[in-house]
This record gives sequence, C-alpha cells and structure tokens, in this order.
Amino acid sequence: MENNKPLFSIIVACYNVEKYIKKCITSILQQDFHNYELIIVDDGSTDRTEEIIRKLQLENEFVYLKKQNGGLSSVRNYGLKYARGTYIIQFDGDDFVDQNWLTRISDVALNENPDIIFWGGNSVNEEGHSLLNGVKKTYDKGELSSRDCLYYLGQDKVKNWSWGFAFKKYILSKIDGILYPEKISYEDLASTYKIVIKANKICFINGSPYHYTQHQGTITKSPSLRQYKDLELIKSQMLIAFKDDFELSKLWMFQLTVMQYQIVSRIENINKKKLLKNCTNIIVNNKSKFLTKAQLVKYYLVKLRIYCGLYPTLYNYRNK
Repeated sequence: MENNKPLFSIIVACYNVEKYIKKCITSILQQDFHNYELIIVDDGSTDRTEEIIRKLQLENEFVYLKKQNGGLSSVRNYGLKYARGTYIIQFDGDDFVDQNWLTRISDVALNENPDIIFWGGNSVNEEGHSLLNGVKKTYDKGELSSRDCLYYLGQDKVKNWSWGFAFKKYILSKIDGILYPEKISYEDLASTYKIVIKANKICFINGSPYHYTQHQGTITKSPSLRQYKDLELIKSQMLIAFKDDFELSKLWMFQLTVMQYQIVSRIENINKKKLLKNCTNIIVNNKSKFLTKAQLVKYYLVKLRIYCGLYPTLYNYRNK
C-alpha cells in the first residue's frame, strides 16, 4: 500500500452469513486493483461465519473484528473507527462484486478526485443469478453537484444504498454525531443524505458491478409499525437538514411518506384508517414540481384512495 495509506477502506458488515461470506470476501480479494484495506466486522455471528473468515485469513491479509451484536448501523460505525483509507466503502457480507469494480472506481478517484463516487447494483438470488423482477440500477458516467444529487436521491434516480458509493473519509469530520443512527431501520436513508450534503464533487461510473443477494430472509421481512416510526424520525431530521430548500423538503416528505403508506398497506391486524389518512394528507400536500413520472403515478393512486389495495399485490409480484 502506497505510503502505508490505502486509497480505499472496504468495511464488510456480516452477521450469520455462512452461505455467502466466502464468495463475498473472495470477490474483494480477487480485485484487479490492490491499494485497499479490507476490514471485516462480524456482528456477533452464531453460525460458521467466523470459522470461514478465519480460514480465509490464514492465506490472505485483512482485518477481522468481532463485536457484540448491535445491528447493521453499529457494525458500520464500528468499522469506521479502524478505517485508514482516503475513501470509505461499506459492503454487506452476503453480496459480491465484479473483478474490475475497484479498478473502475480508482480510475475516477485518481483522475477526477471527487468526494463521492456512486456505482450501480442489481439484486441476485442465493445462487448469484440476477432476479427477473429484482431491483437493478445502472448510472451513466458523469458528475453531479451536491444539491442535484440530493434531488436525484429524493426522486430515487440515485439509490440510497449504503454500499452503493465510496466517500472521502474527511467528510466524517464535518458530520455531527455518529453517521449511522443505531437501533433504527433504514440506516441508508438516515445517512446517505448527510454525506452528500457535505460533498463538493460527486461522480458516477456506469454499469452495475455490485450484486446484492436477496435471500429468503430479505424477501419475507415483515413490515412493522416500528419501521413507520423510524421513517417519521428520519423525516424530522431531514426537515432540519433541508430547511433552506423548500422544494427539496417537499420532495423528500413525499418520498418517505409514500414508503410509510406502503408499510401500513402491508401490515395485518391493525386499524389502518387513521395512519393511511395521515399519510394521504401529507402526500397530497407535498406534490413537489420535481416529482418523477413514477412518483406522480403514486401520487394520483394515493389521492384516489386505491393505492392501499393495489400496493401489496404489486409487492408480492415483485418479490416472487
């Protein structure tokens, strides 16, 4: 590693991923670009995850840290304490990447010197094959300002995936408190905007070099009122962060409230009427002029009071 400081610090968060962790780590170790440090943070796994990592460590150089179980955000924050690289990359222990992933990112980092570099990803099944109805995001190579990127994130044109970008470590010193709020859902939504706000130059690479494993536990994750409340907390924090940009605030309130609406529509055995009415009022009153066509469709479906019955069917079809 040049000057004993790696260009990238890759922090892999893992918990009970014995089926995936070898492929995950191997895909990183086999990268064409080598100026990086690999930090594996185990959130108290109780299966064979540690055993598999230890065997890989016998023949490969990387850091393995095991901590008491505390959730995904706690793992990401823990890993940040040990990162020495110019750029930070978060990674999930059941995912994998193409062999030229780091080479492509490093080309942009070394030639353009941006604060953030985004890349696309796609969801795969447990065998690593792309899902027919899965999520896939590909970007065009280019550059955005911080403000434009915040709008693109609010429109879902840029994904909030914590593993979908590298950011310069110095940005952490500009963020008050811990980056990833702990003990709440949606750590990506609660953190990505904080990084983007502090960035000056943001670049994108094209393609989808990152592969997100959608296993059975992911597909069947049940919606809950806690998720609804966590989104309410994130909304309140965003209102403060975006207080000087009214349209941006409206856009994000719309986007996150639609998520709350979707959650409520899938929860069984609760009185949905009051929650849906609250969500509907917020959605209808936050019709930002920057809504995408897809968001406008959701807006009118909510306004017509038919989205609640339609969304669970669409969700089940997409996650077959």
